[in-house]
Amino acid sequence: MALLQNESPRIQFEYAPLSKSQRISLVWPIAYCCFCFVPGFSLRIAERRISTQAAYFSVDVFFCEILALFLPGIYAPLLLSICMFFDFVSGIVSTYYFRPQDIPYVTRSLFLLPFDRLARYGIVALLMVTLLGTINYLLRKAVNRRMRYKTARVLFLVTLILVSIDVWNRYRIYRDPDTVRMVLLRFPEMTLAKRWLFAVKQPSSGHGLAEQYSDSASERGLALLGNLSSRPDIVEILVESWGDDQGTITTKLEENYRTSAIARRYDVVTGTVPFWGPTVSGEVRELCHSTFGLNILHRNVQPPENCIPSVLAKKGYSTEAVHGYFGKMFDRSRWYPLIGFEKMSFKDALHKQGLSDCTGRYAFPGVCDRQISTWIGNQLAQAKGLEFIYWVTLNSHLPVPPTANGLNPAPCNFDSQVSNEQSLCSWFKLEYEVHQSIADMVERPDLPPTAFFVVGDHAPPFVDTGIRDRFSNSRVPFVLLIPKQVIKKQG
Repeated sequence: MALLQNESPRIQFEYAPLSKSQRISLVWPIAYCCFCFVPGFSLRIAERRISTQAAYFSVDVFFCEILALFLPGIYAPLLLSICMFFDFVSGIVSTYYFRPQDIPYVTRSLFLLPFDRLARYGIVALLMVTLLGTINYLLRKAVNRRMRYKTARVLFLVTLILVSIDVWNRYRIYRDPDTVRMVLLRFPEMTLAKRWLFAVKQPSSGHGLAEQYSDSASERGLALLGNLSSRPDIVEILVESWGDDQGTITTKLEENYRTSAIARRYDVVTGTVPFWGPTVSGEVRELCHSTFGLNILHRNVQPPENCIPSVLAKKGYSTEAVHGYFGKMFDRSRWYPLIGFEKMSFKDALHKQGLSDCTGRYAFPGVCDRQISTWIGNQLAQAKGLEFIYWVTLNSHLPVPPTANGLNPAPCNFDSQVSNEQSLCSWFKLEYEVHQSIADMVERPDLPPTAFFVVGDHAPPFVDTGIRDRFSNSRVPFVLLIPKQVIKKQG
């Protein structure tokens, strides 16, 4: 009974407020964790300005910051700089259809951009890395040894949650050129450094550079010409960023070739062919019917055999390549002759012949496509023998000028999305101008019998996924203009 009468002892919890020193010790770990979101978000803002893709944050930044907690303070900004660099490269890879191992071979082409643009990009990058690196260093030094393990666990948990959200939404954390989805986190190419090193040390045997056959618009056109009794001149035109939207845009652009003047003289054949990779891959596809692609930039490998320029040169054609930018861009002045081009006309040569650059904020400021179209028409009209002219257009390369004002007057109101999205409308106007100029050339009455093969290189690499997803990520359109009557030319 005595035990029952005794009151059970009460357990009292007393709240002991954190001391000032304890509160201060928590501030820095919290600030360090919050800072881990800043580099990825800053990179996203910067990449949007130069039209490459970025997720909201970078998973590798979180992991690097976890690692930096247990290394001397100076390693924090160093690891951060490396992460941001690889993230930026990964953005370029996923946006413009490159492969990581090709980056060393195309990097030198970036120095052909206008100096003021390169200087601006360089200054912004230096300031951003310096500022973020300094903050990172100071925060890392402020986190005391006792709090580092707790901070690392928090960061790891946050990373795990964000990755889980991406997986739950069925998005690809690792984005390849054919899968473009906005995600919370972005992994850079996890094997980027390894593949980069592999590319630089590529053995002379060409290991890993296997070539396969590819369907192409040029091969289809040549097959149609094979049924003709005589050989016409041939013009192959690779249209920059002309992708297949399987809808109103492709139809609208192809309307340029549905005129009565063209119908009287040409059979018009349309369709699509597969694409992969950037413009150079499209060039090799069309010129060599090959998947060799950017491997052609590797100086220690042989280009594909039996490319169209070589084959036609043996049949008596004069072969010439034309492009409105510098021949050093993607090393074209080196590998064009290797596949059979006897003559090349790039920016400098075209300037000497009176052609001028387009004014405006184009990705690559070079000779206007419309001027080159007229120039090709004049070349054909004055030629004395068989001609094969190959032209890579330029002006519609993304990013396009930020406003549609002053561009081709073609209206964008045929499609609600084209009308409402300024970048899509600007791109359409540039594409329309190219096709319109080609159609004008085709209709010239002074041209000898000429076959025209017009085809896209790759889908337009828009950063906005709502626009990018509109276009096929595996096929591009083509238009073949086959002369109905071919009169044998007198050479």
